[in-house]
Amino acid sequence: QGELAKILVENSVADKVFFCNSGAEANEAAIKLLRKYASEKHGNENGVILTAKQSFHGRTLATVTATGQTKYQKHFSPMVPGFDYVEYNNVDSLQAAFEKYGNKIIGIILEACQGEGGVVPGEKEFFTAVREFCDSIDALLVMDEV
Repeated sequence: QGELAKILVENSVADKVFFCNSGAEANEAAIKLLRKYASEKHGNENGVILTAKQSFHGRTLATVTATGQTKYQKHFSPMVPGFDYVEYNNVDSLQAAFEKYGNKIIGIILEACQGEGGVVPGEKEFFTAVREFCDSIDALLVMDEV
């Protein structure tokens, strides 16, 4: 792992590498990263992470909460606080979330292509808006993709 980490750091924009065993573990780490960043950089201890409806981010409690599908959340209440959902590829839904939460948004977790209800690729207009919104409030964008 050490050699691979060195190669990845030398050939990317990253200065650290985190190896894990599953997508859920990677997303758990990403959720912790979002919360740590918001806490340390902005003092935001009660921020909101946005994800998309019809998404799938894993089967742990936090990643099931991040997953925007009630069929996976059923029987596991209460969900982890601090998540809300937008319609995938819908800039108006994204705008509404930003109007509702503003600087309370600490990050957005999205899949570049949703695969739970068929293959739904992300649209350029949507991802451009997501990037712009995140930049405007210094929130992180996490891409959940294999």
